[in-house]
Amino acid sequence: MLKELFIALTLGALLGFGLTGGYLAIKNNQQASPSSLGTTTTVVIDTPPADPADTSASSATNQQSVEDTSNHQLTIDSPDHQSISTSSKTTVKGSTTPNSIIIISTIKQTIHVSSEANGSFSQEIDLENGANIIQIDSISPTDEIATNQLLVTYSTAKF
Repeated sequence: MLKELFIALTLGALLGFGLTGGYLAIKNNQQASPSSLGTTTTVVIDTPPADPADTSASSATNQQSVEDTSNHQLTIDSPDHQSISTSSKTTVKGSTTPNSIIIISTIKQTIHVSSEANGSFSQEIDLENGANIIQIDSISPTDEIATNQLLVTYSTAKF
């Protein structure tokens, strides 16, 4: 009787630890790792050719559109990546292609703004206590997407 109870407790503990470990591993893989933050990605959205049978023209058109549209960039001037803020608000400032749509996303909010005619933008956002991942996406008038992520920590601790 004691042997069966010990075996049941051991198997239950192993199963519980296995499920918990698996859950935590999946959860950690879904979150952005700090080493991947601060990188910029540009995605070109291209439309297919009007005539699918004409493959020679479509490949030349697609190649030309990639070359012509590689100028869309997103630069973040402030806040700095991996910075520490003592205020619950911060202003995201940067520049991109003129008249682009800027989407600033945090856990707490998503804000849509447009860049000025010179490409600059500025938007105040709220920060949560602790680490904040701020994702900034820029969509150009030609439907190109540039992305940048920042890690900003809000802390009221005295250093």
